[in-house]
Amino acid sequence: MEKLLRKTGINQSLRLLLIIASFVFGSSAWGQKTTTIFSETFDQCKGTGGNDGTWSGQNIASSTVTTDNTGWTNTNGNGASKCTKYGTNKKLGKATTPQLNFTGDATLTFRAGAWSGDAKTLNISITSGTLSQATVTLADGAFTEYSISITGVTSNPKITFSGKQASKSRFFLDDVVVTQTTTSGGGGETTLTDRDLSFGATTSFDAEVGGTFSAPTLTGVTDG
Repeated sequence: MEKLLRKTGINQSLRLLLIIASFVFGSSAWGQKTTTIFSETFDQCKGTGGNDGTWSGQNIASSTVTTDNTGWTNTNGNGASKCTKYGTNKKLGKATTPQLNFTGDATLTFRAGAWSGDAKTLNISITSGTLSQATVTLADGAFTEYSISITGVTSNPKITFSGKQASKSRFFLDDVVVTQTTTSGGGGETTLTDRDLSFGATTSFDAEVGGTFSAPTLTGVTDG
């Protein structure tokens, strides 16, 4: 009988702990929202190369860069197949976004690939804050999707993508997106509200084998 009582008490304690855990850990996601700060598809580019499976050639990516957003700065850039290509055989290429309207932390995602046979290093920089990576390694003649964390932005930044060197460092760029996760009413950082969960002054509860058990009132559940 004593063992049964102990077992029952443990089961009820576990049940109460699970209730608490569901509120404590579940609350971290309450009110969180992911917002797209910036999105550039380059879908208005009508050239060749990249998304059509062509990654080199004399007349590849020779059209004008056409963007969804105004304010891009392009150096030796051309439109490709719903994407862009930067750099020439002998000149460095780079692309700089418009000024982005956010501060705090965010996530940068983009797709990029190297011109077949060219350098595989792509440099990424930001005018405010810190990037988790300053370079990525590109695949030869194929797109890869990359995700980079942005932290500590204090003023509206611009992001620049550039080749490694002046010659034979051509790259294709597509689908540049910046997102930010916030809590309701919060800013760039995610802050959680203390729920002050409590069962009151009582810290232990008894239950009889075969009897009913009424869970004590848990306060603070709906606060915040």
